[in-house]
Amino acid sequence: GLIMSMNDYAMSIAEDIISDTYKKVIEGEITFDDTEKIYIEKLTHEEINALGFLGIHDEFDFRETIENES
Repeated sequence: GLIMSMNDYAMSIAEDIISDTYKKVIEGEITFDDTEKIYIEKLTHEEINALGFLGIHDEFDFRETIENES
């Protein structure tokens, strides 16, 4: 129903971050190199935790995930 489990909530946040970041790469706003900086500099603690639910634990996992979106 209305109440999502923490897991579902985290995964939906993580998926949003991934799709938003991928969109920026595709539109030429950022490069794949920039995705590592975004992970380190821009993401909140909550967002980093959310990505952890998808098995993304550092900037290299994050970049690889974005690269594999295509």
